[in-house]
Amino acid sequence: MTGQPAADLNSRRILLLLVLYFTLHLLLRLCVSNSAELDEAEQLLLTQDLRLGYGSQPPLYTWLQSGLFALCGINIFALAVLKNGLLFLTYFFVYLGAREITRDNNRAVIAMLSLLWIPQICWESTIYCLVCVPAAEFLPNTTTESSCLRCC
Repeated sequence: MTGQPAADLNSRRILLLLVLYFTLHLLLRLCVSNSAELDEAEQLLLTQDLRLGYGSQPPLYTWLQSGLFALCGINIFALAVLKNGLLFLTYFFVYLGAREITRDNNRAVIAMLSLLWIPQICWESTIYCLVCVPAAEFLPNTTTESSCLRCC
């Protein structure tokens, strides 16, 4: 019983560090440049009207971005908040799923942190590929992973 609170405390600390990590990414993106990157510019263009699909990409990310633009205005902040928020949720849902399966917070933290060993998730998606973010979060299968590899 005495080991369990320490594990809970460690998982909370690590989740807090993840929040800080993605907040840092958000702040760095806002400080680096006010101009849109290639994928961001595409979203600025695609969010002008809602469609059932956008070329070969499903509409989920663009719909979410349209909603955030309606709340925050059309700016780099709204683009960065959605991307980093969804990336954080990806890590968080892996943690929750692993905790549900293993019933062990330490193993759940290890499963969550194992995403850091996948370059397309821990680095490429934070820098380049916007559309891969919701794909990694909502559809974790080999088809999605291979399409993200092509995207990034």
